[in-house]
Formats: sequence, structure tokens, C-alpha cells
Amino acid sequence: MLKIGDFVNSFILFNSVSFLGAIVLQANNIINIFDESYTSDGFCVSNKEMPILLQTHSLCFYFDTLFSCALYYLINNVTVNKDPDKNKEILLPVKNQIPGLFLHGLGHLAMPYLIDTSQNFNGTLKGIDNNFGKFVTICITSGFWYFMMKSINSSGNLPYWKIHSAVNAILALYIVPTLFNFTHTQTSIIVTLTTSNLLKKNKDVYYDLASTIIGLPTAIMPWIEGMYCDNFAVWYGGHLIYDITLPISCIIYHRVCYYKALQENIESKRTD
Repeated sequence: MLKIGDFVNSFILFNSVSFLGAIVLQANNIINIFDESYTSDGFCVSNKEMPILLQTHSLCFYFDTLFSCALYYLINNVTVNKDPDKNKEILLPVKNQIPGLFLHGLGHLAMPYLIDTSQNFNGTLKGIDNNFGKFVTICITSGFWYFMMKSINSSGNLPYWKIHSAVNAILALYIVPTLFNFTHTQTSIIVTLTTSNLLKKNKDVYYDLASTIIGLPTAIMPWIEGMYCDNFAVWYGGHLIYDITLPISCIIYHRVCYYKALQENIESKRTD
């Protein structure tokens, strides 16, 4: 029997493929729905006239690091179920986000220092002219994709996740044009995540909650960032609004699970 989470994940998968198609169509001048500032930078970038440490990529690092710490605290100090094994299972979608979230932020911090983001290179490494910068980029990119694919597999069912990790890292480092880095990243993550979720065998109400609360907002935000960069997103950190959507959704998921457990405890005491 199909679960609510199955319908949600199917929509997210369709939405992600549609976003990729729209980006490709605009790159070939067939449609024009995304703001020029977004397509020219590959991200919605705020505070361009300010020092790098106050621009969008640095802001993403600050907030991704802050939220990584907040999520780590929540999963280790605030339980949502008395059964330790069930608690671990419920919070796995949150726990899995932490390494990738931090490395994602670290990548944002390094980006404006290592590569000219105003130009379009075939692969990130081609835009870096020193060996140290290339080494750092390889470490961050490989680590990000490793932990991301590992987390997707651990909370769902992603066969050969290490191969997925290696392929995505190679694509980012050597092949994908830098202006399409974000599109490649979010499309690969969402396609593998939703497919992994749909293939998952044991699905309960927490599967529905995680898919809806964590997955759905993250899938919608790229459209908002791209289509409303100049009139909305740029005034609130640009790409930062996308980056913080995931951890905020994780916190909301945690709180919903927490209060669900409280309600269940109250009801069980009444019956007793």
C-alpha cells in the first residue's frame, strides 16, 4: 500500500527533474523564467559590493556551521522516543544531514577564494590555478559527496552508494560547468534521495513526516531562489535561504516527533 511519503517523494522527484529541465531550457534561450543574476552566478548572491566574508557564500558557511551544531545537540540531548533503538531510527534523517551540511558550508566558504565565480569552467578544478587550492577542493568535494550518499543509503535504500559518491565527485570536479554546480548538486541529491526513499522497505508514519517536512520545502526552494532572486532572495542572503531550509526543516521534524511522543504518552496514561 502506498504511503503519503511515497506520493510526496514522487512529486519531489518530478519537481527536481522539471527544475533541471527548466535550467537547461533557459541556458539554450528557449525559456526565460529565472533571474539573470541567478543564471550568471549559478547562485543568488547577496552583498556583492561587500567583502567576501559578508557575501552569500560566507553567510552560508556561518549558518550551516551553526545549524550543524544545533542539530548535533538536538539528536544527542533531546530524545523523541523512550526506546533507544526507535529514537535512533526516528532521528536518523536528522543525524545524517550533519556531516554533509557542514562540508557544504565549508565548500561555500572556500568557493570565492579558490575560483572566479563570475566565469564558467568545465569542472571546478579548471578554475583553480594552484595545487593547494585543488587539494582542498578535492577533499571538500569528495567528503561532501561521500557523507551525503552514505546518509541517503543509511536512511533509505541506495545500492552502490559509494559508486554514486565517486561519480558525483568526479562530475563536480572535472565535468559539470561551474555555473551549474548548484543544479547538479541539488538534482543528484534529490533524485538519489527520493529513489532511495521509494525503495525503502519499512515505511511508517515517520517516513511520511520526514518526506513531507524535510524533503518538500527543500525541493521547492530552488524555484524561489532562481525565479525571485532579484526581488526577494537577494535581500535575505540569496542562496542562504536555500541552505537554511534543510536544517530548519530538520528542527521542525524533530519537534513534531517530540510532541507526537508526548501526546502518545499522555494518551497511554489515560488508558492506563
